[in-house]
Amino acid sequence: MTPTFLNPLLLFALVLAGIPLIIHLFQRPKAKKLDFSSLTFLHDAKRRKLKRVRLQQLFLLIIRTLIIVFLILTLSRPAVKGVFPPNISTHPRTSVVVVLDNSYSMGLKEGIETRFEKAKKTAESIVDFLNPEDEAFFILCCDKPTVVIGEPTHNLQSLREAIREAKLSFQTTDFKSSLEKAYSLLTASKNLCKEIYLVTDLQKEGFKLFPLERLDSKVRLYLIAVGQENTVENASISHLDWEKKLPLRGMSLTAGVSIKNYGALDLESMVSLYLHNKKEGTASLHLKGREEKRVNFTIT
Repeated sequence: MTPTFLNPLLLFALVLAGIPLIIHLFQRPKAKKLDFSSLTFLHDAKRRKLKRVRLQQLFLLIIRTLIIVFLILTLSRPAVKGVFPPNISTHPRTSVVVVLDNSYSMGLKEGIETRFEKAKKTAESIVDFLNPEDEAFFILCCDKPTVVIGEPTHNLQSLREAIREAKLSFQTTDFKSSLEKAYSLLTASKNLCKEIYLVTDLQKEGFKLFPLERLDSKVRLYLIAVGQENTVENASISHLDWEKKLPLRGMSLTAGVSIKNYGALDLESMVSLYLHNKKEGTASLHLKGREEKRVNFTIT
């Protein structure tokens, strides 16, 4: 182990420790010569008093010098550089829940990879920071959470393999149930440090039922975003309904389709309705960011 300083340039300020000595030398009182009557019997008492005063001045000089030295050393941030013995750890034992968003929006391809592939690599990098003494859990997050590793594991390699084998789902995003499950897994942990890592593309729909009231101050929650949400066109059919009347031969029927833009960008979209592989109608839509519109089709 080698001692070092994080701010070594401040050590040059140690020259300031000489200031008390300079002040002491230049402010020494000069003796004034006065004529008195014979004080022969007081000479011994004077010498003893002078010795005591000089010791006090020397003590004050040392104290003032040490104050400056210790202040400069503290600001220089001393540290010990080296390798600690194997049985000594500077990292407190931690319980970690890795929550990986596998909802359908994570399948969007950006460049050569999908968001889900990027998210899995990010989740693996989180595992790389864990120590063998840490315990970990793994949850796949969509509208219904899938607890892949529900018992605390110290086998980090098995955790990495579980992340690599994770599959994308066709479900929507809902963080509430997944985070509630993550908090419940950490409840039984005896470790003082508890952390949840949610790796997601941060779809707004997932935060509708976000359990803010359930957030525990003893558990650190980290939201790790993947993907570029503001550059993505993201629209889908949010609702489909039929006209409420008994269909008769030769009569027309109205079908209503609601289209919602989940992205932040304005979107031009074409909507077509097919019935038995036959196109019944087409409509053009302009949707602003987060806007939802309804289109009616008449089926004859």
